[in-house]
Amino acid sequence: MFSLPVLLSLWLVGEPTAFPNGKLDLPPRPAAAISGTEFYNRILNMTETEREQEVVNQIARGNVPDFLRTLKPITVTHGTHTATYHATVDYMAIGSDADFFRMPMSAPLGQQIADIAGCSLPTRKIVIDLHVNSDLRLTPSTFNPSTYDIDSVPVFKLNNDSIESKRAGQPLGLLIDGIKKDVVLTPIVPTRPSPARVAIVGWFYNSNPLATPTRTDSYIQPLSTIHESTYEDYSHGIRLIENELIVDGQVMTVAQVLADPVLAPLLTDEGANTFSRYPIPNPYPIDPGDNLVANGSFEGTYTGGVAESWTSWTAPGSAAMTFGRASINHFDGAHSQYFARGDTSPVDAGIFQTVAVEPGKTYTISAQIKRQSTLAGTFVRFGYDLDGGTNPSAGSVVYTDITGTTDNVWQPCQTSVTATGSAITLFARCGHTGTTGGTNAYFYVDAVSLRETTN
Repeated sequence: MFSLPVLLSLWLVGEPTAFPNGKLDLPPRPAAAISGTEFYNRILNMTETEREQEVVNQIARGNVPDFLRTLKPITVTHGTHTATYHATVDYMAIGSDADFFRMPMSAPLGQQIADIAGCSLPTRKIVIDLHVNSDLRLTPSTFNPSTYDIDSVPVFKLNNDSIESKRAGQPLGLLIDGIKKDVVLTPIVPTRPSPARVAIVGWFYNSNPLATPTRTDSYIQPLSTIHESTYEDYSHGIRLIENELIVDGQVMTVAQVLADPVLAPLLTDEGANTFSRYPIPNPYPIDPGDNLVANGSFEGTYTGGVAESWTSWTAPGSAAMTFGRASINHFDGAHSQYFARGDTSPVDAGIFQTVAVEPGKTYTISAQIKRQSTLAGTFVRFGYDLDGGTNPSAGSVVYTDITGTTDNVWQPCQTSVTATGSAITLFARCGHTGTTGGTNAYFYVDAVSLRETTN
């Protein structure tokens, strides 16, 4: 059993520091999400503003291929210091693994997407690091601006199709290189006169894809800020870096490392600086569709540690669970709901909400749940009751159980159901069975939604 000081730290200090999870913080891809080809057809005749709004809508809803969600760890050193950060293996795309569309973006749009996904944009040094660590190196596909309208959607597709033709036969999930210029962070950007600029770099030649990549290999695009920040063409790509990284065994953010004169060389070859994100003058509203769950993002006020619009419950015979608002461990927004117990007493508790629906209609239920505990016997589940009841132990409740999965990682729970009545109740349930061992059991739930399924 833990000592008194440790137990006091559990109850008084609150949630532990979040660790990098090596994944994009996005909702699960909806079952009814459109494919990359359908997305292309949808944006083909849109204005730039309409198109960028659609990009935000699709990515905020989770319409991102699965292979992009698991990030690749990259370890770098400088002097006696070591850092490990996580990067997307390819450039941001919309659609499924079977049919996706890599989407060029302006600097403000790329920054908004990075923010949504809990990420940062890379630096020039990171771009070179990714080249050196790449698994698949392709030759660039170029389109002459005197012949092609290089900032048009049809050319975006020509480029994407050309990349896929060259990638044919290679599995998804490899760290790919040589297919795009990167939109990057550089302290040069804020020093440029108006209008605001975007910095781009990279696009390695890779004339011999079998050769071992080096830091001195040639690339087409030296670091440049020639374009306005709103400019985008087929050659621009958005690659993301998870905001949190491990530096000398400690959790830091990209912004913290870039600003530290000693540690900055781990991530940048331009010296310590505070330019860690592009300004977003007019962020696009995030519109993931009508979520019928009230306060599914667990913001607002908390009463007795329980988020507004939700009701807590404790199973008969269970010890008391501590409920609270988490401000470090959250999947979206600024907070999540957490549950905690600081000893080995058996506990079984959670929260629920009953949602009005229409009988016969199909709905998609999704949530993110997370466990931080090495205690044997801990469990965390998310479930629904099509009867609209409020008994978490009723036989009509169907649970998704992440017991036994990796600790400290957000786990998506998603299912499609057809309403049989006028209400569906959603349950988050967690606790442990009272086994001996360590304590400090924390559980989280966030990003809960129930939406009518549309095609």
